[in-house]
Amino acid sequence: MNMVKRIMGRPRQEDCGPQDNALGLMHLRRLFTELCHPPRHMTQKEQEEKLYMMLPVFNRVFGNAPPSTMTEKFSDLLQFTTQVSRLMVTEIRRRASNKSTGSEWDDNDGSL
Repeated sequence: MNMVKRIMGRPRQEDCGPQDNALGLMHLRRLFTELCHPPRHMTQKEQEEKLYMMLPVFNRVFGNAPPSTMTEKFSDLLQFTTQVSRLMVTEIRRRASNKSTGSEWDDNDGSL
């Protein structure tokens, strides 16, 4: 649930002006370039944290944008989504391995 709160806890695209959107897109590109070509070696945890930081920026910039706009304005979209998908699978596996039985789902709100 915290993962969803991290992603959704920021203003959406319609809440931002065009200048904010342009700055957000530049920031997203810079962060992703730093992730792909880090100035120093990063641990997996550091890479994951950096990617988590990029998700709210991506959501703010492209919250309601059509896919064609996303690929047009963010040429690294496929690589970005690949990284996010890997992070999501890793997070799901991590959380699933921490559950000892299925009955624990009844003890909370049902979220991972």
